Amino acid sequence: YVDLGDNGRAKEIVAGEKFACALLNNGGVKCWGDNSAGQLGLGDNVSRGTDPADMGNNLPAIDFGTTSVVEDMCAGDKHACVLFADDTMKCWGDNFAGQLGQGDTADRGDAAGEMGTDLPTVDLGAGFVTSKIDCAGQVSCAFGQGGVKCWGNNGYGQLGQGLSANIGDDPDEIGENLPAINLGTGVVAADVIAGPNNVCAMLDDGTIKCWGDQMFSQLYPGYGVGS
Repeated sequence: YVDLGDNGRAKEIVAGEKFACALLNNGGVKCWGDNSAGQLGLGDNVSRGTDPADMGNNLPAIDFGTTSVVEDMCAGDKHACVLFADDTMKCWGDNFAGQLGQGDTADRGDAAGEMGTDLPTVDLGAGFVTSKIDCAGQVSCAFGQGGVKCWGNNGYGQLGQGLSANIGDDPDEIGENLPAINLGTGVVAADVIAGPNNVCAMLDDGTIKCWGDQMFSQLYPGYGVGS
Protein backbone atom coordinates (compact mmCIF):
# COMPACT_ATOMS: atom_id res chain seq x y z
CA TYR A 1 0.00 0.00 0.00
CA VAL A 2 1.02 3.65 -0.46
CA ASP A 3 2.25 4.99 2.88
CA LEU A 4 0.38 8.25 3.50
CA GLY A 5 1.42 8.55 7.15
CA ASP A 6 -0.38 8.18 10.45
CA ASN A 7 -4.16 8.14 9.97
CA GLY A 8 -3.55 8.61 6.25
CA ARG A 9 -6.66 6.95 4.91
CA ALA A 10 -7.60 8.15 1.45
CA LYS A 11 -11.19 8.92 0.45
CA GLU A 12 -10.46 10.16 -3.07
CA ILE A 13 -7.52 9.80 -5.46
CA VAL A 14 -6.61 11.42 -8.77
CA ALA A 15 -3.67 10.88 -11.10
CA GLY A 16 -1.95 13.17 -13.57
CA GLU A 17 0.64 12.36 -16.19
CA LYS A 18 3.40 11.29 -13.76
CA PHE A 19 2.01 12.17 -10.35
CA ALA A 20 -0.86 11.23 -8.05
CA CYS A 21 -2.78 12.90 -5.23
CA ALA A 22 -4.91 11.62 -2.36
CA LEU A 23 -7.60 13.45 -0.41
CA LEU A 24 -7.34 12.12 3.13
CA ASN A 25 -10.16 11.56 5.59
CA ASN A 26 -8.65 14.28 7.79
CA GLY A 27 -9.14 16.80 4.98
CA GLY A 28 -5.52 17.00 3.91
CA VAL A 29 -4.22 16.49 0.38
CA LYS A 30 -0.91 14.76 -0.36
CA CYS A 31 0.68 14.42 -3.81
CA TRP A 32 3.72 12.45 -4.96
CA GLY A 33 5.62 11.67 -8.15
CA ASP A 34 6.98 14.08 -10.77
CA ASN A 35 7.24 17.67 -9.54
CA SER A 36 8.87 19.39 -12.52
CA ALA A 37 6.20 22.11 -12.61
CA GLY A 38 5.40 22.26 -8.90
CA GLN A 39 2.37 20.00 -9.32
CA LEU A 40 2.92 18.46 -5.87
CA GLY A 41 2.13 21.87 -4.37
CA LEU A 42 5.06 21.95 -1.96
CA GLY A 43 6.86 25.10 -3.10
CA ASP A 44 9.71 23.41 -4.95
CA ASN A 45 10.58 21.21 -7.96
CA VAL A 46 11.70 18.17 -5.96
CA SER A 47 9.98 14.95 -7.01
CA ARG A 48 8.84 12.66 -4.20
CA GLY A 49 8.09 8.96 -3.97
CA THR A 50 11.29 7.43 -5.35
CA ASP A 51 12.61 6.77 -1.83
CA PRO A 52 10.74 5.34 1.20
CA ALA A 53 11.92 8.38 3.16
CA ASP A 54 9.82 10.60 0.88
CA MET A 55 6.54 9.08 1.97
CA GLY A 56 4.50 8.52 5.13
CA ASN A 57 4.77 11.26 7.72
CA ASN A 58 7.66 12.76 5.73
CA LEU A 59 5.35 13.66 2.86
CA PRO A 60 3.76 17.02 3.75
CA ALA A 61 0.14 17.83 3.13
CA ILE A 62 -0.39 20.75 0.78
CA ASP A 63 -0.87 24.13 2.44
CA PHE A 64 -3.93 25.81 0.94
CA GLY A 65 -4.10 28.62 3.48
CA THR A 66 -7.76 28.09 4.30
CA THR A 67 -9.80 26.26 6.91
CA SER A 68 -12.44 25.33 4.34
CA VAL A 69 -12.65 21.59 3.67
CA VAL A 70 -11.60 20.12 0.31
CA GLU A 71 -14.63 18.49 -1.33
CA ASP A 72 -13.35 17.59 -4.80
CA MET A 73 -10.09 17.53 -6.71
CA CYS A 74 -8.72 16.79 -10.17
CA ALA A 75 -5.39 16.37 -11.92
CA GLY A 76 -4.22 17.21 -15.44
CA ASP A 77 -0.88 16.40 -17.04
CA LYS A 78 1.16 18.61 -14.70
CA HIS A 79 -1.40 20.61 -12.74
CA ALA A 80 -4.06 19.94 -10.14
CA CYS A 81 -7.08 21.73 -8.68
CA VAL A 82 -9.20 21.44 -5.54
CA LEU A 83 -12.74 22.58 -4.78
CA PHE A 84 -13.48 23.71 -1.23
CA ALA A 85 -16.73 23.50 0.71
CA ASP A 86 -17.13 27.28 0.40
CA ASP A 87 -17.32 26.83 -3.42
CA THR A 88 -13.89 28.37 -4.03
CA MET A 89 -11.34 26.66 -6.26
CA LYS A 90 -7.53 26.68 -6.34
CA CYS A 91 -5.17 25.27 -8.98
CA TRP A 92 -1.39 24.84 -9.02
CA GLY A 93 1.42 23.38 -11.14
CA ASP A 94 2.01 23.87 -14.85
CA ASN A 95 0.29 26.91 -16.36
CA PHE A 96 1.57 26.83 -19.92
CA ALA A 97 -1.89 27.35 -21.43
CA GLY A 98 -3.50 29.29 -18.57
CA GLN A 99 -5.06 26.16 -17.05
CA LEU A 100 -4.61 27.54 -13.51
CA GLY A 101 -7.21 30.21 -14.31
CA GLN A 102 -5.20 33.21 -13.16
CA GLY A 103 -5.04 35.16 -16.41
CA ASP A 104 -1.34 34.42 -16.94
CA THR A 105 1.06 31.58 -17.78
CA ALA A 106 3.14 31.54 -14.58
CA ASP A 107 3.52 28.15 -12.91
CA ARG A 108 2.54 28.01 -9.23
CA GLY A 109 3.70 25.66 -6.51
CA ASP A 110 7.27 25.33 -7.78
CA ALA A 111 8.77 28.03 -5.54
CA ALA A 112 8.40 29.31 -1.99
CA GLY A 113 5.67 31.89 -1.43
CA GLU A 114 3.28 30.48 -4.03
CA MET A 115 1.04 28.21 -1.94
CA GLY A 116 -1.06 28.79 1.19
CA THR A 117 -2.70 32.20 1.26
CA ASP A 118 -0.41 33.26 -1.62
CA LEU A 119 -2.22 30.86 -3.97
CA PRO A 120 -5.25 32.77 -5.28
CA THR A 121 -8.64 31.25 -5.94
CA VAL A 122 -9.95 30.90 -9.49
CA ASP A 123 -12.37 33.69 -10.43
CA LEU A 124 -15.35 32.17 -12.23
CA GLY A 125 -17.54 35.25 -11.99
CA ALA A 126 -20.28 36.44 -9.65
CA GLY A 127 -23.06 33.94 -9.05
CA PHE A 128 -21.18 30.91 -10.37
CA VAL A 129 -21.56 28.26 -7.65
CA THR A 130 -19.26 25.32 -8.36
CA SER A 131 -20.39 21.80 -7.49
CA LYS A 132 -17.77 19.75 -9.38
CA ILE A 133 -14.41 20.22 -11.06
CA ASP A 134 -12.46 18.14 -13.56
CA CYS A 135 -9.06 18.42 -15.25
CA ALA A 136 -7.15 16.68 -18.02
CA GLY A 137 -4.12 17.54 -20.10
CA GLN A 138 -3.81 21.33 -19.91
CA VAL A 139 -7.54 21.89 -19.36
CA SER A 140 -9.55 22.70 -16.22
CA CYS A 141 -13.35 22.72 -15.99
CA ALA A 142 -15.93 23.70 -13.38
CA PHE A 143 -19.59 22.73 -13.32
CA GLY A 144 -22.38 24.10 -11.16
CA GLN A 145 -25.06 26.76 -10.96
CA GLY A 146 -24.13 28.86 -13.94
CA GLY A 147 -23.38 25.95 -16.27
CA VAL A 148 -20.01 24.62 -17.42
CA LYS A 149 -16.85 26.70 -17.78
CA CYS A 150 -13.49 25.43 -19.08
CA TRP A 151 -10.13 27.14 -19.54
CA GLY A 152 -6.57 26.36 -20.62
CA ASN A 153 -5.45 24.64 -23.83
CA ASN A 154 -7.93 25.07 -26.66
CA GLY A 155 -6.09 23.70 -29.67
CA TYR A 156 -9.02 21.45 -30.59
CA GLY A 157 -11.84 23.71 -29.43
CA GLN A 158 -12.19 21.65 -26.25
CA LEU A 159 -13.12 24.74 -24.23
CA GLY A 160 -16.39 24.95 -26.16
CA GLN A 161 -16.25 28.60 -27.17
CA GLY A 162 -16.18 28.22 -30.95
CA LEU A 163 -12.51 29.15 -31.32
CA SER A 164 -9.09 27.54 -30.95
CA ALA A 165 -7.15 30.15 -28.95
CA ASN A 166 -6.17 29.29 -25.39
CA ILE A 167 -8.39 30.80 -22.70
CA GLY A 168 -7.19 31.73 -19.23
CA ASP A 169 -3.73 33.00 -20.07
CA ASP A 170 -4.91 36.62 -20.19
CA PRO A 171 -6.60 38.55 -17.33
CA ASP A 172 -9.45 39.58 -19.65
CA GLU A 173 -10.44 35.94 -20.15
CA ILE A 174 -11.37 34.94 -16.59
CA GLY A 175 -14.25 35.78 -14.25
CA GLU A 176 -17.22 37.48 -15.84
CA ASN A 177 -15.36 37.48 -19.17
CA LEU A 178 -15.35 33.68 -19.32
CA PRO A 179 -18.79 32.65 -20.58
CA ALA A 180 -20.45 29.37 -19.74
CA ILE A 181 -20.45 26.90 -22.62
CA ASN A 182 -23.54 27.16 -24.79
CA LEU A 183 -25.16 23.72 -24.64
CA GLY A 184 -28.41 24.86 -26.24
CA THR A 185 -31.59 26.65 -25.22
CA GLY A 186 -33.15 25.12 -22.13
CA VAL A 187 -30.36 22.53 -21.83
CA VAL A 188 -29.11 21.92 -18.28
CA ALA A 189 -25.84 20.11 -17.51
CA ALA A 190 -25.78 17.54 -14.71
CA ASP A 191 -22.10 16.59 -14.85
CA VAL A 192 -18.88 17.31 -16.76
CA ILE A 193 -15.75 15.33 -17.52
CA ALA A 194 -12.63 16.56 -19.28
CA GLY A 195 -10.19 14.72 -21.51
CA PRO A 196 -6.87 16.16 -22.74
CA ASN A 197 -8.39 17.35 -26.02
CA ASN A 198 -12.14 16.99 -25.57
CA VAL A 199 -14.82 17.60 -22.94
CA CYS A 200 -18.22 15.97 -22.40
CA ALA A 201 -21.25 17.07 -20.41
CA MET A 202 -24.03 14.80 -19.22
CA LEU A 203 -27.35 16.60 -19.37
CA ASP A 204 -30.20 16.38 -16.88
CA ASP A 205 -32.17 14.17 -19.27
CA GLY A 206 -29.35 11.61 -19.38
CA THR A 207 -28.07 12.53 -22.83
CA ILE A 208 -24.45 13.52 -23.50
CA LYS A 209 -22.86 16.31 -25.51
CA CYS A 210 -19.13 16.34 -26.36
CA TRP A 211 -16.82 18.81 -28.11
CA GLY A 212 -13.16 19.12 -29.06
CA ASP A 213 -10.91 16.61 -30.82
CA GLN A 214 -12.66 14.04 -33.03
CA MET A 215 -9.54 12.20 -34.24
CA PHE A 216 -10.77 8.87 -32.90
CA SER A 217 -14.53 9.56 -33.11
CA GLN A 218 -14.65 10.38 -29.39
CA LEU A 219 -17.35 13.01 -29.99
CA TYR A 220 -19.67 11.08 -32.30
CA PRO A 221 -18.76 7.36 -32.47
CA GLY A 222 -18.70 6.08 -36.03
CA TYR A 223 -18.42 9.52 -37.60
CA GLY A 224 -15.54 11.20 -39.41
CA VAL A 225 -12.07 12.26 -38.38
CA GLY A 226 -11.24 15.83 -37.43
CA SER A 227 -12.06 18.40 -34.78
